Amino acid sequence: MESIFKPVVDAIAANQRFVLVTHVNADGDGLGAQFALGRFLRRHGKDVRVINTHPIPPQYHFFVQGDEPELYDAATHDPVLRAADAIVILDNSSANRLGAMKDAVIASPAPKICIDHHPHPDTQWDRMIIDEKACATGEMIYRIIREVDGEVSPQEAVPIYVSIVTDTGNFRFSNTTPIVLRTAADLVSKGVDVPTVYQQIFERNPPSFVKLLGAALSSITQDETGRMGYIVVTREMMRAAGADGEDTSDIINGILTIDGTRLALLFKELPDGRTKVSLRSKGSIDVNRLAAEFGGGGHRNASGVVVASPIDQAVAAILPKARALIA
Repeated sequence: MESIFKPVVDAIAANQRFVLVTHVNADGDGLGAQFALGRFLRRHGKDVRVINTHPIPPQYHFFVQGDEPELYDAATHDPVLRAADAIVILDNSSANRLGAMKDAVIASPAPKICIDHHPHPDTQWDRMIIDEKACATGEMIYRIIREVDGEVSPQEAVPIYVSIVTDTGNFRFSNTTPIVLRTAADLVSKGVDVPTVYQQIFERNPPSFVKLLGAALSSITQDETGRMGYIVVTREMMRAAGADGEDTSDIINGILTIDGTRLALLFKELPDGRTKVSLRSKGSIDVNRLAAEFGGGGHRNASGVVVASPIDQAVAAILPKARALIA
């Protein structure tokens, strides 16, 4: 049976100039996939430009090693996108999540290759390489490299491991399969330092985040069944903790540590009056379906959406639908 990665393998063989992009506010999987594929392509003599819309978060700087992505600037990068032989869109099948570079990517005559593991893609690119069973896009890059070369290099192993460890919640989510663990073992054999990766990603919080975490967890509200909990993080809470610019996405995990809780929501008030909603669940509860109702998406047990409503309206609109998931 023909590999799903054949279009990527063929594109690597046939082209020289590649541009790698991911989604806005790139996370460990998006960045890990970019770094691993970029290093692999350069190892094969290809010309590679990695272009992102936002700077790398501090916890991922440790594996940059001189490969810092370029920050998108229309005057500088629109000609690069037009001149590319191929544009590879990683960990993101949605044109809207390309942010400021969306129009330039769409307008480029270069073929667009999407490599992603999220279900229900809402944009059809020239080549769609989607594997919902993969725990992370980085796992898919691992398989592509193995298909071409047989082995990954130590320089590629670390970002792939970062992809996997972040999207499996450090191997605690339901997408942690035997294949994933065997892949991780191979990456460790290539030189990945497991304690260092964990410390860099999960143990570098500033005091302001820990203060906000305490305030947020103390405000958890549970429904009458105890199966659902939610947190509302307001701008005032963030200012009081001195955590105005902090990433709050990991706060939601504290809700799911409560015995009996199956569904967790985090509402975060954004500076422009919109609301970011993070959704997490256990077992068969499909939060991706709920996120999709409001224009978001992700996975069955971990999804999110940004809604245009103020935070009180967002809570009022989404909570009843969330309760219906556990009814």
